[in-house]
Amino acid sequence: MNPLRYVFRFVLLLAMTLVSVANANTDVIPPSLAPERDALMAMRTPGEGAVMLENRQVYWLNNDNFWQRRFYHAIHVRDLAAARDYGRLSIDFNEYYSEIELEFARVIGVNGQISEVSAEATQLRTTGNGQDFYNERAELVFSLPRVEPGAIIEFQYRYDTRRKQVPGLATASATPYWFQPAEDGNTYRADPVARFSLTFVTPDSVNLNTVVTAGKKNDARVSKRNGKTFHEWNWNNLPEHPLEAATPELSTLMPFVRASTSMDWGPFSQWAMSNYAIKPAYLQQTRDVVAQLGLSANASEEDKLRAVYRYMQNRVRYVYAHLGRGGFTPHSPEETLKAGYGDCKDQTVLTLTLLKALGVEAYPALVETPRAGVSRTDLVSQMFDHILVYLPPTAQRGEVWIDMTGDRARFPGMSQFMQGQNALILDGRSSGVRSIDLTQSAYYRPNRGDMELTYRLDENRRLQAELVMKYSGFMEETTRQWWQTDRRREASLAQLLEEVLKNNGAYQLKTEVVNADEDDRNIEIRAHFQYNEPVNSEEPVRLAALLSQLTNVMNWLGRPQAAEDRKMPYDNPYAFDGSMTVRVEIPDDYSLVLLESPEGLTRGGISTSYSSQRLEPAADGKRYYEMVSRLEVPSFTYSVNQYREYVEMLQALGERSNWLVMLYLSEDTQTERSLNALKENEGESGFEYLIALARHHLDKGDFQAALEPAQAAVNTRKDSGEAWYVLGTAQGFSGDFKSSDASFERAISLGYTP
Repeated sequence: MNPLRYVFRFVLLLAMTLVSVANANTDVIPPSLAPERDALMAMRTPGEGAVMLENRQVYWLNNDNFWQRRFYHAIHVRDLAAARDYGRLSIDFNEYYSEIELEFARVIGVNGQISEVSAEATQLRTTGNGQDFYNERAELVFSLPRVEPGAIIEFQYRYDTRRKQVPGLATASATPYWFQPAEDGNTYRADPVARFSLTFVTPDSVNLNTVVTAGKKNDARVSKRNGKTFHEWNWNNLPEHPLEAATPELSTLMPFVRASTSMDWGPFSQWAMSNYAIKPAYLQQTRDVVAQLGLSANASEEDKLRAVYRYMQNRVRYVYAHLGRGGFTPHSPEETLKAGYGDCKDQTVLTLTLLKALGVEAYPALVETPRAGVSRTDLVSQMFDHILVYLPPTAQRGEVWIDMTGDRARFPGMSQFMQGQNALILDGRSSGVRSIDLTQSAYYRPNRGDMELTYRLDENRRLQAELVMKYSGFMEETTRQWWQTDRRREASLAQLLEEVLKNNGAYQLKTEVVNADEDDRNIEIRAHFQYNEPVNSEEPVRLAALLSQLTNVMNWLGRPQAAEDRKMPYDNPYAFDGSMTVRVEIPDDYSLVLLESPEGLTRGGISTSYSSQRLEPAADGKRYYEMVSRLEVPSFTYSVNQYREYVEMLQALGERSNWLVMLYLSEDTQTERSLNALKENEGESGFEYLIALARHHLDKGDFQAALEPAQAAVNTRKDSGEAWYVLGTAQGFSGDFKSSDASFERAISLGYTP
């Protein structure tokens, strides 16, 4: 998962977790949080990048339990790269729950000159999030003038919410860092912070619970005055936290201050259950659908689940279209069926209604997807960004998680990427948030990929290769999704398969992808390679099997970031393994020799193992040599030093994980070809042919068969010591020792020395 998504989630939470400032006194927060300009200028220091000189945040909770907030930021831009990155700033918010106002934004030049932001360079705009996702996400965007090395950017905005989300609950989340997209569009910067101040102000009657993440001490200074309680934090000289691929949950790396007015998940659960309760009218609205399922009276639970799943997949498309509803109130089944689409809430309520009508016990489950991270659960907050269906375990099976929002996903639709994510089961019994453990699920599928590759020579001695790729778990999910959504999938597949047999000459390729639309079978990729040119029958055929062929086709380990560039821990939350089985068919007239074999490695958490065997004959009656490579990768979080070992292991996989075998004509075949050539050139009575034929029979131990061509060779050339020696050998092994001695004496007399 891309850790930069956590940034979007954090910014969105600022909008989604706070409540309205209706009737609030707008004078309670100072109108400007900016320090004196001379003091700000004095904070500048030489160096590279950028520094957050001041980050000041004030949160005010009024007597109606509504927040009002104000933010001030001053950033010293110290080089050209930072100047380019900070030329445009944006702040995400939810326009249904929140409202935002840019109060000022300007650039203080190197010599103190002021350049204010232009009204034409400031915009509030609604942003989309994909073809089938219409939401109330919006952003405040502004571009600053004259941003250059040495300048200071300062801006202040007010950020309030317009509506309550969860009744009676007020939450907040703050961090010293400003997450700014880099110009390359792929990374974010979180520059060092010179000074950070945060203040939460609440009525004395409100108990505000706070925690600080990343191991930083919760050193808030708490004071009371005028019926208000003040929680104040002041931190200085915080280091930068560059955001890189595969970074762990941000709150484990950098300090966040989390606040909530509740630590009891009970009221939150009751509120959520009221939103997704199955009403009697819903059962009436779905009677026709239940009849259309065509289930018999004695249908099993499995039959019912699959029937409902297939109906939802075929008849109710996933579309988020809840504008003006706040994102928590589902449509009724009748509305969803009429539209033919719905979001996760709509699909969950419709699914639960159908299952209830069929007598299946099931409940809604709020879940936090990997896109949102993995939040702490000691404080109550609206961390969830998805909802699905949960069936508790029975004596016959494990628990079941059903997610209808995937397009043609494998039943029951629950992504293996949800392993370890937070879930709140709305069954009226669960006491709090739990971690999802898919290994206990009735439909758990381990994360793995298996490649089978078979080489053979056809009747024209052209090399063929048959490839089968099998997937399970998240590898199956990602492969299936890729195949269903890539508009250039045939070309992409051919390019992917080049990683299997690259640099092995020109070939014709036929591919087949099976089960891509089947909900009860894993997707498979099958390919047939036919090389254009036949192999030279006089030269051996060398074939290699590299573990990198597997990792390239799996496309999961990928190309790691250079170890020397890594600055943050590296996180892989999903264990997976794979295997590559390569079989080489040995034709009847060939032999095979193993030239090189790899040794197992264990380093950086990754382990490999290898084995080989001859299959003579195999189940199909043919001869094969089989080489098996196995790869196991655990879930892990590596420090920067451990990441270096990890990269070294990946490099070792490419350098020292090679099999090499050689197919060559057997000695019998080579001799037979040589005899045929002599026979063709000299005829059956040719001397060289007769000598070669006699020696061939001797080598095979067929001594009686050797006598006839040996005698014929002597008759053809009586002065040949070699002919007499071959004849004597045949005679001796045939038991005619007297004749053998005489033939050897004649050979010696003719000067022949074997």
